[in-house]
Amino acid sequence: MPTRQAIGVRLAALRRLGSRRQRIREDVIEDVNGCWCWTGNLNRDGYAYFKFDGRFTSVHRASYEEFVGSIPDGMDIDHLCRVRDCVNPDHLEPVSHVENCARGSRAQATHCMNGHEFTEANTYRRKDGRSVNSRRCRQCLSAAQRRCQARKREKAGAL
Repeated sequence: MPTRQAIGVRLAALRRLGSRRQRIREDVIEDVNGCWCWTGNLNRDGYAYFKFDGRFTSVHRASYEEFVGSIPDGMDIDHLCRVRDCVNPDHLEPVSHVENCARGSRAQATHCMNGHEFTEANTYRRKDGRSVNSRRCRQCLSAAQRRCQARKREKAGAL
């Protein structure tokens, strides 16, 4: 026969599970596209997070687990709607990290952050193939190398 304390621990665990689902639904505003936009904390990259059971966790991962099921090991959760603060489980899909990066905004970019177009001639790609988002603008890389060489010459002249 379970002790009163053991029963209390199990009941508390059941309440916490229910309250996580409730907390997710209470802290969202649904927009016209069906996104459940998180009204709580966002990290510096714009992803929703909250503290639950004494631990900080990503709300989109918690939402997927609560409303859909467990996330397979080694999988990322991709926002199909491309809205980082969306926690609608219908807009979330488990994918590999490589696939998630390939779908990301940097992979879709047509220009570098300085406005140079990513053409075949102006794009450097890492040869090791470690990252899908390994594109670099050749014009920006050349400018960075020139600045580095100028600093080295300046430093050598000052000695």
